[in-house]
Amino acid sequence: DTGASKTVFDRKRMRKIMRKKKFHKNDGLSVGLGTSRMKSHFVELEKFNIGEFVIENYKTVLLDLKIINKSYAMLGLSPIDGVLGGDILKKFNAKINYDKQELILFREK
Repeated sequence: DTGASKTVFDRKRMRKIMRKKKFHKNDGLSVGLGTSRMKSHFVELEKFNIGEFVIENYKTVLLDLKIINKSYAMLGLSPIDGVLGGDILKKFNAKINYDKQELILFREK
């Protein structure tokens, strides 16, 4: 559990992998991830996967995660493409098994 309320992805990374690269600028500033003044964009993803779990037509926020990835590199960790937030964990009734390092998502009934 990341503690983030909303799932976000790295804007630069998404530019590289998305076919449709038109992002909509968010007029306000986002708060969190170590700052209270972060420019953000939003986009609707037609489809994305978390393992074998597929989520379609998902509106998400894009941020510059450069500072976080720089900190990860200093710790010898791999860079991240995004942060999974409480919005997805709640919507898909997530079960997290910390011992097995396992995330299980369930479809809405």
